[in-house]
Amino acid sequence: RIGRPFSYTFQDFGSNRSAIFGVTGRSSATSTAGNRYLMYVPTGINDPRVSYSSAEFANSVDNFIETSGLNKYRGKVAPRNAFNSKWFTRLDLHIAQEIPTGLGESRLQVFADIENFTNFINKKWGQLREYVFPYNAAVVQAQCLTATRATGASTIGAVTANASQPCVQYRYSPVNSSTQTGNFVNPTDQVYVNQSLYAIRIGARFTF
Repeated sequence: RIGRPFSYTFQDFGSNRSAIFGVTGRSSATSTAGNRYLMYVPTGINDPRVSYSSAEFANSVDNFIETSGLNKYRGKVAPRNAFNSKWFTRLDLHIAQEIPTGLGESRLQVFADIENFTNFINKKWGQLREYVFPYNAAVVQAQCLTATRATGASTIGAVTANASQPCVQYRYSPVNSSTQTGNFVNPTDQVYVNQSLYAIRIGARFTF
């Protein structure tokens, strides 16, 4: 089956009340509550609406946009639940054999059931992988600037203090970075262990 829908988002740089959107819900720099803002997808690394913490980071984000399917929404806000987690494929196997007993019409049947046989063959197969609730994946961390800044340039004195100030330009930085430094990290999904393991059941049934 196809994976659960999820949204690509950006993360508000601030804490508590969002300096971009004015809403509350993010209590710390690592809280997932601040990851629910649908991402504006730049037209490219030279989009005047966006600058980046570094040129290397800009190129990494642009490459991710090209390979993730976000490139369909360049110059727009990526829609809610426009993407799906990986497909989940599972094969269950049932094997049974009847054995004559020589006692009239009686029969002995031995059987084996293997749930998630694909995972039994290879531990990397048959895995249920999804982006966890609230089903989003933060690509970048964003700030609003009151004046444009070149990629890599300091934003000191140009960051909006609240949502009432005009947002002239976004500054994109690595997710969960408090210093606007670091490398791009691909959003990662999670393996649901209990649903991804194989199970073997064997038994016998005697009929007469």
